[in-house]
Amino acid sequence: MTNTLAVILGVLLISVFAVDQIYYDGTLLVLIMEQLVRLSQYLAFWR
Repeated sequence: MTNTLAVILGVLLISVFAVDQIYYDGTLLVLIMEQLVRLSQYLAFWR
C-alpha cells in the first residue's frame, strides 16, 4: 500500500465517521463495535 492510498483511505474513514456523528448520532460506530464483539466471540469459540 502506498502512502497516497493510505492517506486517502484514512481521510475517507474519518469523513465517514464524522458524517455519521453529525447526521446519524454515531449509530454506525455502535453497529461496527457490536459486530466486532460478535466476531471476537466467534473467534473465541474456535480457539
